[in-house]
Amino acid sequence: MMGPKFHLLALVGLTALAVASPHQSAEPKPRAANVLSLVDAASAEPPPSVRLFNEGKYSTVNLVTPTSEIKAHYHAKHDETVYIVRGSGTMRIGEATRDVSAGDLIHLPSGVVHSFAPKSKDCVAVSVFGPKFDGTDRIFVGE
Repeated sequence: MMGPKFHLLALVGLTALAVASPHQSAEPKPRAANVLSLVDAASAEPPPSVRLFNEGKYSTVNLVTPTSEIKAHYHAKHDETVYIVRGSGTMRIGEATRDVSAGDLIHLPSGVVHSFAPKSKDCVAVSVFGPKFDGTDRIFVGE
């Protein structure tokens, strides 16, 4: 069985492939990096509800600790990939509802309605948006 570190490495690798520009210049410019240890994220006290972890030219990475329901919504112009680091909850993905827990990786293409209700008080997730997300492309759906 593959552990959480493998899953995060796979998520980071897939995200890098998805957002790599085919027209990169010969001389890449150095950028700031940020490192998150899943061991630290899984054992530390949860940070505020949504915290920007890092962003690049083509993607945004947030550390999310949902303490209450995230209402049904979709993103018209953004794909979102969520990795559950710790805890569990119920997630609506389109018309389906399923239980999710630590180690689950969920990909939400643009236009797919989704919501999340935590089952545990210690939920921690990593949310990756592509392209770069400024928070305005969140369209709530009336229930």
